[in-house]
Amino acid sequence: MEESKEQQHMHRLLQFGIYLSVAFDILVFVYAVKILSFPQAEHYGLHRFFLGLNRMMIYQAPIYSKAFTLLLICLTSVGTLSRKEKDLNPKNSIVYPIAAALIILGFGLWCYGKPGQQVVAMANWYELAYITCSFIGCLLLHVAMDNISKIISSKLGKDKWNVEGESFMQATKPVVNCHAVNIPMLFYYKRRVRKGYIVLQNLYRGLILLGVPGSGKSFSVVMPVIRGLIANRATLVVYDIKFPDLGKITYYHYLLARQKGDYQNFRFHVINLNEPERSRRINPWKAVYLQTLADASETAEGLVEALKKGDKSGGSDQFFT
Repeated sequence: MEESKEQQHMHRLLQFGIYLSVAFDILVFVYAVKILSFPQAEHYGLHRFFLGLNRMMIYQAPIYSKAFTLLLICLTSVGTLSRKEKDLNPKNSIVYPIAAALIILGFGLWCYGKPGQQVVAMANWYELAYITCSFIGCLLLHVAMDNISKIISSKLGKDKWNVEGESFMQATKPVVNCHAVNIPMLFYYKRRVRKGYIVLQNLYRGLILLGVPGSGKSFSVVMPVIRGLIANRATLVVYDIKFPDLGKITYYHYLLARQKGDYQNFRFHVINLNEPERSRRINPWKAVYLQTLADASETAEGLVEALKKGDKSGGSDQFFT
C-alpha cells in the first residue's frame, strides 16, 4: 500500500525532527555555556532561550536527550508505510547497525563533560567525539529501524472494511430436504478460509445467474444445481446451449442415480433439432399416431406450416407450429 501525500509530509516532518533533536542536544550540552559567555548573548535573548530549554526534562541530562531521539526514530520508522522487503538479512541490516549505534552513542556519553583544549569550532577533542558519535549513532539507529519496518507487517493506514469488515459468517452446514440444493464453497471470515455451502432452498421460483462469457457460470452453479436436483429425484428439462456439455453431466448422474435405486421409472431423452441423429425422434406418419382422419389432417397441416419459407405470421400461431 502506498502512502498518501499527508502521510509522506508527516514522515518528512518527523525525520526533520530527529536531526533537529540531535542538533538541540549538541547545542545545549556542548555549546550552551560557551555561547552564554559572550557579552552579546543577553542582548539577543539567548539566556531566556537556553533557560527555557533547560526546563525541559529531556535536556536535564544527555541520556534523556538520547532517549527522546530514539523515541522519535521509532515513531518515524514504525509509523511509515515503507516498501516491504522480506528478503533482508536481519543480522546485517538490523542487529549489527543497532549494536554499532549503541556502542557509538555510549562512547559519546563517556566523552561528555571531559575537559580538554579547544581544537575546532570552540570544541575540544572529547566534545568533537560527542558531536560525531551523536550524529553517526542516530543515523545508524534510523537505518536499522527503517529496515525493521520493511520486514514487519503493519496495519497502519489499511482500510479494515476491504477484507475484515466485509466478511461475514455464512452457512457451514448443508440444508437437507427434497427441495434444497447445496453448493460447496470456501469463504473468508475472521482471518480463516472456511468451508461452507451456498444453500438454494426454493429453486421453483427461479434463479438469476449473471456473468460474462467464460466466467464459470456453468461450472460453479449450473452443474452443481443439476447434480443436486438429480440427487433430490426431481424431473428435469435441461436446455443445453453448449450441447453436449450439460447433457453429459446430466446423463452421468442419471445413471448413478439408477444404480442407487432411484429413477427406476424414469427415462432419459435428448431432443436436438440441429443434429437429429443424436436426438430422440419419431415418425409422425406412423400409423399408430394417425388413428382418425382428424389426426391425419392436423398432422399434415402442422408439417406444412413448419416447412413454409418466409412466413411472416407471428404470435401463438407461429409458436405452436
